[in-house]
Amino acid sequence: MPDAEVIRAAGNIWGYECKGTNWFGAGPDRQKEVDSFMSDPDGFFLLSFLRSHQGSDAPFMIANGLAETFGWDRRRFARARRRLLDEGYFFQIRNAGRGCPALFRWPDRRREQRHASGRTGRGYARPAIRRH
Repeated sequence: MPDAEVIRAAGNIWGYECKGTNWFGAGPDRQKEVDSFMSDPDGFFLLSFLRSHQGSDAPFMIANGLAETFGWDRRRFARARRRLLDEGYFFQIRNAGRGCPALFRWPDRRREQRHASGRTGRGYARPAIRRH
């Protein structure tokens, strides 16, 4: 491989890492995450599906109709979604309304790192749920 191509590929991979969107090879943290789902394979399956189908920056839906795609009943699906939401794997940015699905977003890993370091200020807070 030419040097320029290797440098470009490494830069792209590092960009994913910095944005918190590198879902592969995450080491011990990924192992802990997988182990935490041993008693909840539905949550693990839903999280894996969402990570592989949803972009890192765009809002996304997790509508009940997806339960049919998985062959699950609505309660099973809602339980898996609620666990992931409660544990902070994603957060809700808009409530569902008539003809308007709820929207979710992945956490901004950079923002979380700033919170952990004690840095605060404009733009660091998690957005509030919009009401319509």
